[in-house]
Amino acid sequence: MTPMHTDLMKYSTPTAPTEHQRQALYARRRARRAAFSAFIKKVFLHVSRFSVALKRLRVHSQS
Repeated sequence: MTPMHTDLMKYSTPTAPTEHQRQALYARRRARRAAFSAFIKKVFLHVSRFSVALKRLRVHSQS
């Protein structure tokens, strides 16, 4: 029988995450969500300006 390495034991058995690990995951998730929403806001701001500019061009080209 092969000897067990104590360094690998903590990775072989499923355990609940510690409070520190849960807080780190939560902080990472919050940061990702904030970055994603900032990106989406930037995209929507760009798209809305672009669509208004297109509408103006269409109005001026028709007259």
